[in-house]
Amino acid sequence: MRARFAVSLLLASLLAAAGCGPIIGQVMKASTGVKDFTVVSGSVKDFGAGGTLLVFAPFKKSEGAYFISRGEDEWLLADGFKNAGLFKTLYAFERDTDAAAALVVALRAATPEQAQKLLALPVAPDAFLTGVLLARDENVAPMVGVIEEMRMRLELTNLTSHKTTSVEIAVKALHKDTIPMLVREIVSRVRG
Repeated sequence: MRARFAVSLLLASLLAAAGCGPIIGQVMKASTGVKDFTVVSGSVKDFGAGGTLLVFAPFKKSEGAYFISRGEDEWLLADGFKNAGLFKTLYAFERDTDAAAALVVALRAATPEQAQKLLALPVAPDAFLTGVLLARDENVAPMVGVIEEMRMRLELTNLTSHKTTSVEIAVKALHKDTIPMLVREIVSRVRG
């Protein structure tokens, strides 16, 4: 009798523990969303200026951050801004980190035509986007997927006025939804 009770108790405990994973995963998913949005300089409305945007990769990264694939976040941003109708987008990637830093300095001082010539672009961009990946962390949410927390600073420079707008955004989302959520937040603030 005691053996049956012990086995029943063990089975009940295992079934209860097995049910916790999906519950924990759903609780983790429920805490997703935009966690912070700060305009560091300029106006977020500058992201709605339209025209052609050059997204220059790779972004810098702070010590606490890491790339999953260099240039992927930047490509997804370019694609997101294009799909949202904010800009026509161009994408440029420089493999050499030192050369990339020098190109960012040169682009900040360039005219649209100089930027086109400097990077051999098909058209002259009206603005360029660079940034800093400030933080990234990932956790597995059972039965849901990988939840990513990301903080990024985006710097949009108008190549005619040389005015730079800088925003910091922190989001927490399923990995595949992180950049789209970031783009949606910018679009809603531009159009809001």
